[in-house]
Amino acid sequence: MCCKYPIYLLLSLIVLSCQRKDQVVKRDNEPDIHILQGEDTEMNTAIENAQKSLYTTRVLRKRMSQKEREQMDKENGFTFENE
Repeated sequence: MCCKYPIYLLLSLIVLSCQRKDQVVKRDNEPDIHILQGEDTEMNTAIENAQKSLYTTRVLRKRMSQKEREQMDKENGFTFENE
């Protein structure tokens, strides 16, 4: 009975160490970038929708006057760069 716990501990460590690791890009004086696998369909759908929304916003902003864009930026609390 006393020898079961070290065996369970050893097996747990082996199983945990065999898990797939994410790819990491290291940069000088910048945070590391973790390349994650795209297996989460809910997250992938959310990212797709956000990209579509951003694209739509950029297209609509091009049709707005400078005054309307400034008002929109003021209301949202951020500005779009490179317009």
